[in-house]
Amino acid sequence: MTMTLTVSVIIPTWRRAPWLVRCLTAVLAQGPRPHEVIVVGRAEDREAQEVVEEAARTTTVPVRWVEVNRPGHIPPIQAGLASVQTPIAAFLDDDAEPEPGWLQALLEPFADPRVGCVGGRVVTPGFRGKVRRDAGKIRWYGKHVGNIGTLEMPRPWWSSFLT
Repeated sequence: MTMTLTVSVIIPTWRRAPWLVRCLTAVLAQGPRPHEVIVVGRAEDREAQEVVEEAARTTTVPVRWVEVNRPGHIPPIQAGLASVQTPIAAFLDDDAEPEPGWLQALLEPFADPRVGCVGGRVVTPGFRGKVRRDAGKIRWYGKHVGNIGTLEMPRPWWSSFLT
């Protein structure tokens, strides 16, 4: 039996509407498309709310605004996660533009029932420093050891997390 994986994309935002437009455009162009896109922000960010409303009008993917009233990055993440309607949640910053195939690559490791968390490589435009190639590990108690988030290895890139 093949299970179809569905994913909600959560995008916390704060006063970066032009970047949010680019992020949403890239997310909605993914194949497969997400089950839903949840943009989380504060009431005073009216410009971002308008971006979300416009995106919701122009796509078949549900795009919705979830409001938080506490500042900081963690409250929007928590509110977004509490709002998902799928077993998998993918997080993006509002200034991120995922490349084509990002969502598919993120979902592939979940075919293995031992996988519970997946991360991708973070690319900073213009970065000229040393790129670490070791993936690091997430300990059983949640501590990140090593270089989680900047993985750049040949496939299967998720294998180091299974050991």
